Amino acid sequence: MRPSGFGLRRWLVPGIGVKRWLGLVFVGLLLLALGVAHFLRQVTANLEPGGLAQMLVDAATLQLLPYPLRGLIVGVAGTA
Repeated sequence: MRPSGFGLRRWLVPGIGVKRWLGLVFVGLLLLALGVAHFLRQVTANLEPGGLAQMLVDAATLQLLPYPLRGLIVGVAGTA
């Protein structure tokens, strides 16, 4: 008896065009993330260290947490 539902093999069948759209979405999200990172770097380059704006950017980018914990939080959020 075959399990019903959405199997991975069903979505990877040649010719249905799903892989092409998944690839396009992946590249689009990657470029969006790079654009946001570039924007943040340009905006924060001239901020006064210890100022209110710098503290807000640090909080928004999780700079107040240890590096491994930031990676874990972002990884869990991305998986969710």
